[in-house]
Amino acid sequence: MGVEQILEEVERERPFYETSGGGVTISGGEPLMQGDFLIELIKSLKEKNINVALDTSGYGPWSLLKELANQVDWFLYDIKHMDSIKHKDLTGQDNKLILENLKNLIKLNSNVVIRFPLIPGYNDEPLNLVSLGEFIKNKSFLRLEILPYHRLGASKYKLFGLIFPLSHLSPPSRERMQELERWFRRMGVACKVVW
Repeated sequence: MGVEQILEEVERERPFYETSGGGVTISGGEPLMQGDFLIELIKSLKEKNINVALDTSGYGPWSLLKELANQVDWFLYDIKHMDSIKHKDLTGQDNKLILENLKNLIKLNSNVVIRFPLIPGYNDEPLNLVSLGEFIKNKSFLRLEILPYHRLGASKYKLFGLIFPLSHLSPPSRERMQELERWFRRMGVACKVVW
């Protein structure tokens, strides 16, 4: 699908954007892996006065993020693990570039929502949560959103004849999530659980 086709789809929804104050969220995979296309798409959306949110892991060249910072209205920035080795075990990449890019985006006063997908047994250990809180607590970002693990993606695996690798996990309880939200707030971090 090219930029023009996407713009046609977006234009059909314009009345909704105009009444809701919303816009287009670009996600993936990782949108930063399609840099030239991403730049062209966002530029075209902004020319039509459409708000743009970019859902990213931050794993991409700083030069691209810096260029996009002036055009993107909100960055939805995923942090999966604070420990570089564990991050690499979980994602295939360490987190050095991701954390550095986040710091740089915040320095540019970009509108950043930090998103933390909480996966029991993978990234919910106390040391990781403390490290995350310490890393972000004195930085200028909009808020931390904790995204509790769910099984909604399991059906997609089945559809493609694959085994869902996290089927043994149970979603965290509502009480656990509320407890984490309060804990981050006590650290001085604006926090919200997104169900």
